[in-house]
Amino acid sequence: MNRKVSVLMLVMFVVLAGCAASFEVKAYKTLATAGITYDAGMKTVADLQKQGKVTAEQRTEINRYANFFYTAYQTACSAFVSYKKTGAGESAVTQAITAMSAAWSTFAANANRIVPAVLTPTLPSEVQ
Repeated sequence: MNRKVSVLMLVMFVVLAGCAASFEVKAYKTLATAGITYDAGMKTVADLQKQGKVTAEQRTEINRYANFFYTAYQTACSAFVSYKKTGAGESAVTQAITAMSAAWSTFAANANRIVPAVLTPTLPSEVQ
């Protein structure tokens, strides 16, 4: 399952890297990639738990770090929605996406400490 997440991330990174798009499109794609990556990562953790490779205690700890990322992700999404409504606040979106990426790095590092190589260490992003 981890291989699927890595392949998905590589494909998304190549697509994003080759795309000369507007700020809005780049921000949208970055947020979409983050959502997909989070979902795939948490499904991988759930699968590993079902297989008995992740204990309930480990899952609780992973979820605690996941919540920090998810909060940052929601903040970035809210900043983007506000930007879409007003056309202003590009720097707020960029800052929120940067914070979200940092939260992912913390989440991934801790999840990988608990269950080695379960998550990709960074999120690809064009908006930073």
